[in-house]
Amino acid sequence: TSIMLYLPLLLLLLPLSFSLRPPCTPLLVSSPYLSTWSCSDNLYDTFPTHWTGDIIGYTSFIRVDNSSYRIMGPQNVSGINANNVEQINVIVKPTTTVYTFMVGEMIKLEIKFTSPFFQLDEDVGYNHLPTSYVSYTVESSDGGDHDVEVYFDVTGEGIVHPSEEIEMR
Repeated sequence: TSIMLYLPLLLLLLPLSFSLRPPCTPLLVSSPYLSTWSCSDNLYDTFPTHWTGDIIGYTSFIRVDNSSYRIMGPQNVSGINANNVEQINVIVKPTTTVYTFMVGEMIKLEIKFTSPFFQLDEDVGYNHLPTSYVSYTVESSDGGDHDVEVYFDVTGEGIVHPSEEIEMR
């Protein structure tokens, strides 16, 4: 009987005791063809991948007051020498994945990867569009004014398959 009394309390506290981290977090996922996932602990550890395991070369940087910081993509691939931002949180929701970063002590950065859901039976005009959005929100965390620039790049692997079809000129 005493277990039955404590069970509701345990169920209420269970979400506070641990956080669920999926093996891969969805970034841009709206069809089998547009299906990009991050399978690393930090967004900047490795390139995101397609659900088949192929690399999709997303790279992102933020420049704050002429200092560059890497947000996404592995180190030294772009030839830019930059420090990493500090990833402080990731939240996976049904249609949105939200990453939160600190850039030094100056800037709080939030990136949302959103793949809108369309009712396939009702929104017949939209269900063929593999649409996803990436949005950046920047907020000063030290109360000061800062010059901020954001860079986001997607390489050709997301467009063609296999990647050997990409021809550089």
